[in-house]
Amino acid sequence: MTTPLPEEVPGYNTTPRLRSKKKLWFLDAPTSLEGYYSPFWPLLIVFLAFIILLVYEISFFRYRTMVLRAQNLHLVDGVKKAKEQIAFIEGVHADLDSLAPGHPAAATLLKEFFPPVPAAPPAPDDLPKTP
Repeated sequence: MTTPLPEEVPGYNTTPRLRSKKKLWFLDAPTSLEGYYSPFWPLLIVFLAFIILLVYEISFFRYRTMVLRAQNLHLVDGVKKAKEQIAFIEGVHADLDSLAPGHPAAATLLKEFFPPVPAAPPAPDDLPKTP
């Protein structure tokens, strides 16, 4: 049976420490188990992820507002043109109304393109109830 070597033999089974340039203190290996875990890197990663997410959300929000403004301008232009067309059609209808008693062609155009609006059906008092 062999006896194990003592653990505290100077220079036995140790790795030589290489001289290096100045190291950052948080990159050094810990000297004891106390304070071994440092939350610096995980918190830095989470913080940077939140910053990247915030920048992405802000840029996406700006993009969507620009798209919605362009769509709104297009719709406003369409509404303006529709109002002009409605005013023109109402003017034609008024002119045909004024000409219809004296001209049979105006009366036929009025009957063909501007039929009278049917009366709305009376609203029922009782709505059917579902069981």
